[in-house]
Amino acid sequence: MRYLLLALIAFTSKLSFGQQPDTVFWSNTAITTSVWPKPDETKQPAQFIAYLDVRLKKDRLDKTIHVHYSVNAKWLRNESFIVDSVKDRYLPLAQLFFDCYELESRKLQERLNTSEALMDLEIPESNKRVNDQIEGLREITNNGFDTLEMRFWRSWMDSSLLATPRTFLPNFESEKWEFGFDIGAGVSMLNGDLSNYFQTLPAFGYEASLGIKRVQFDYSALHSFAKSDLAFAIGDFKFTDSSRLQLNQSGWTIGYQCIKRYKWTVTPYGGLSTFRIINRDEPKGSLYAKGRASYNWEAGVITEWRFLHFYQGNNAQFFWKLRLKVGYAPIYYLYKVRGDAVKIQLGIGFTMKSVRNLPSE
Repeated sequence: MRYLLLALIAFTSKLSFGQQPDTVFWSNTAITTSVWPKPDETKQPAQFIAYLDVRLKKDRLDKTIHVHYSVNAKWLRNESFIVDSVKDRYLPLAQLFFDCYELESRKLQERLNTSEALMDLEIPESNKRVNDQIEGLREITNNGFDTLEMRFWRSWMDSSLLATPRTFLPNFESEKWEFGFDIGAGVSMLNGDLSNYFQTLPAFGYEASLGIKRVQFDYSALHSFAKSDLAFAIGDFKFTDSSRLQLNQSGWTIGYQCIKRYKWTVTPYGGLSTFRIINRDEPKGSLYAKGRASYNWEAGVITEWRFLHFYQGNNAQFFWKLRLKVGYAPIYYLYKVRGDAVKIQLGIGFTMKSVRNLPSE
């Protein structure tokens, strides 16, 4: 019987949600130093009710908000009763019951710090295991009358609690991967012969980035409407000075974070740039609707201001960011019109970083 009970305690897990009135947090003297309500005639002479309180908490540590599960053993004092005739032998047994909840709460806390537990699946099975464990203690100690068994379980519990310290916030270590996205606005200032053809307006922009340590890969795009000042025709594409045009500029670049701080980074970059014009007056599918993309190089710098860092679910770190990108790209549109563009793009978005849980000390 003793070995069966040891196995039950090792795997016990009971989850219960919601704040109850008159709850007492666990301590190694919580039961023996508390005043118990006396049962009335309809109550049993000795009743013990406790539970594991599991909550999602937000704690700020090292400038970062940690969102994590917290588990505490709580005793419902107003729902627990004892009569004076059984007080001397029942108080130590009730404290042993409370210690069982505390031991399991520490084990559950450690599991939640390192994995995503399926709460809904664990609750019914955990409740049954806790009830079986308490019933086993009642039986093997003869409701506290068996002094030798009480001494054994008291010693065993003290050793187990000492060997299972309580851990709260998990320790994290940032890994090498991060993925980000942002949207915003920008402008592309055209120069050279291109400026004779177009009057550009502010553009809608978006960016996606993938980081590996300090190396950063980016895809960015600016979409703006433009008014044509001159007629243009080449091959299957044309527009006049009355056409409604859309200018699309995008880039695939790679950069290196030469400055990497907790709240901001600076990343020089270089890569491939494209320039395309769409004639929105032409019907969809027309050969004259979309011109071919012109390719060239692009170089510039990206600055990010990072804020509202937080950990979620113990698996990833998130933070919001303001992103400013300034770049230069030469353009030789369809090998006919030369020019260049200075692109300024400002966006707001977020980044997700991979993290690794460190083992508790």
